[in-house]
Amino acid sequence: MNRLASNLRTLIAQQGISENELSERTGVPQPTINRILRGESRDPRDSTVAPLARYFGTTVENMKRGEGAPGDTMSVETDDLSDSAAAIWGSVLLPHLHGFDREAGPASMAFPETLIRELAPLRLAGRLGWVVNPTDSMGDTLPKGAVAFVDRSYQEIRGNGIYVIRLFGEPSIMRVQIRGESALRVMGNNRFEESIDLHGDQIGSLSVGGLVVGFADRIKLIE
Repeated sequence: MNRLASNLRTLIAQQGISENELSERTGVPQPTINRILRGESRDPRDSTVAPLARYFGTTVENMKRGEGAPGDTMSVETDDLSDSAAAIWGSVLLPHLHGFDREAGPASMAFPETLIRELAPLRLAGRLGWVVNPTDSMGDTLPKGAVAFVDRSYQEIRGNGIYVIRLFGEPSIMRVQIRGESALRVMGNNRFEESIDLHGDQIGSLSVGGLVVGFADRIKLIE
């Protein structure tokens, strides 16, 4: 079995979902997913793998590479987020998304520049912020208490992705999928978390704080 097939099989098993469910949530046809799992599609296009990588919170490179687990990340120890580490590496102040987690938090926090180097274009454009994940709805993809880096320019749902939201007044970080002209599906990565379908006026109950583009204490950049 090739690495892509092995990684995808592992991720599907960890999530406890079927090929049909994965197809529905990512838009990748079920026969394509099945061919990848059987090793018949050994090197599919990146555009085919990208929706799968986004769903599982990893990258196309991690899905397809020849060694290591699909969820491998740069290890960041707790001390790496301390003031002393920031002073050594050079620190970047990022604004906090107030109202989208359950902790008031400081108005801004210093992060080591190395931690968000690949997010520099968003930072320079003044679009990058942070928030603490308030729930365990995203499972191991984004654990409760992890810091999420957010593109604050997303104040509405513009496409499928992981968003910082308030739904019916409750803050959370969830996957949002566009289901039609006036329909959204909100879901987590925790298999015990039920999906919520919103239609028409119900969408007005959804407030958007931004699109999740990366996170720490395990830093992952989401394509």
